[in-house]
Amino acid sequence: MLSFGVFFFVVLTLPFVEDLLLLVGGEKPAQITGTLRYARRGSRGPVVEKIALSDENEEYTVYYPTKSLERGDKYEFTVLPRSRIILDYRKSND
Repeated sequence: MLSFGVFFFVVLTLPFVEDLLLLVGGEKPAQITGTLRYARRGSRGPVVEKIALSDENEEYTVYYPTKSLERGDKYEFTVLPRSRIILDYRKSND
């Protein structure tokens, strides 16, 4: 049980807290553009969606997605860089 608590704190909570502290300090969220490689919904249904971009090995998280993401389309994302949580996204005009 203790190991789960340490894992949860280090992997999930700490990066999010770091992002929040940077936002409070005046830093803006990161802007990235990429082609969607995949989007998959978690075991919680439409509440959480994990995505990956074609030019990165990182996986990002979208909570409560409001717009459909299509594989192969290019998107612009606003991201909290340490926790890799997507705050906003839209199709790219490029």
